[in-house]
Amino acid sequence: MSNLKASRPLSVSQAISQRHSIHAFVRDRPVPRQILEEVFKVAQNSASNFNIQPWEVKVISGEKLSQVQDKLVKSLENGMPKEMLEPPAKFRDRIEKQGRVLHGEGFGIAREDKAGRHEVLKLNFKSYRAPCMALFCMDKGLATPDVASVGIYLENVILLLWEQGLGSIPQMTMAWYPEVFKEEIGLSEDLQIICGLAIGYPDEDANVVKVRIPKRRWEEHVTFWE
Repeated sequence: MSNLKASRPLSVSQAISQRHSIHAFVRDRPVPRQILEEVFKVAQNSASNFNIQPWEVKVISGEKLSQVQDKLVKSLENGMPKEMLEPPAKFRDRIEKQGRVLHGEGFGIAREDKAGRHEVLKLNFKSYRAPCMALFCMDKGLATPDVASVGIYLENVILLLWEQGLGSIPQMTMAWYPEVFKEEIGLSEDLQIICGLAIGYPDEDANVVKVRIPKRRWEEHVTFWE
């Protein structure tokens, strides 16, 4: 039985609809360890392929998180990694729209302001000042479809955090920097990073937290066959 007491009493549909990614956190307000433990306890009930529960989570905070972030920013400045892949053309328009809203409306940075946009990119590597990062991993020996199980678990963690008044933002960028995590937290060679998750209390005074990035219509993604 869980000891979680929701600070936001929500139905599942309300939590999914209200949740949004946070791009500015209160750095000096730590996330209580007890809440995190309870969130992961409840999330362990997530569905998974053959019930193998493939997720492994590394929770990083405090001075260790600062060290990880410093190395991530340094890697960025050094032009690493070089193997990042461009998404297929049909997805680039979606990425550009997100960028226009995030940079323009959220951070107030003009499209031609390359220096400003680079500073926002560095914020990403600093987890938008979140005091906590969870690294979601799975064994490299598992099949690609098993990533879906980790994704189910990840979404449940995100919604449980939201229920507790905590914001988060998935950070796929972390998957490209395994060496940083091997050096800083001794990440096993057997593990593949799926993503990071910045966790913390939203900075409600930040304009970027008030901005909502619109979603596509669900009908564009779902087809019925009878």
